[in-house]
Amino acid sequence: MRAWAFYDIATGALIGRTIMAPDRAMVDANTPEGCAAIEGRYDPASQRVDLEVGDVVDWQPPSPGQDHAWDSESKRYVLTAKARERRAALAAIAKIERQSGPRAVREALLSLLPDGAEKSRLQELDDAIAAERQKTQ
Repeated sequence: MRAWAFYDIATGALIGRTIMAPDRAMVDANTPEGCAAIEGRYDPASQRVDLEVGDVVDWQPPSPGQDHAWDSESKRYVLTAKARERRAALAAIAKIERQSGPRAVREALLSLLPDGAEKSRLQELDDAIAAERQKTQ
């Protein structure tokens, strides 16, 4: 038995389907319409068939957005450090706000409470949120 991968004959894109077959006749009988088969196992997310040569080549798909960068080791797009930091900051803000209550109430209390332990604790939470919010800019 040999492994065969199917690819789109118009684009060379591997479609992510493979077949184990003892001979080419069985492969041909199971090839999807608009596709061809090439022997082997391949990664459809980072490889495709070069239609001019007929070989599988490395391929970098279009970027999913500005928050992603191509990682040549994993051959995948990964979040940039800035995007990871921003997501972590937003998660930290959400956690703090779940613990401290809505922002408007917190800010109103800070302006109304006299100095003391309650105001200090609330100010600490507000300062922590402000520090995380800076990371999202």
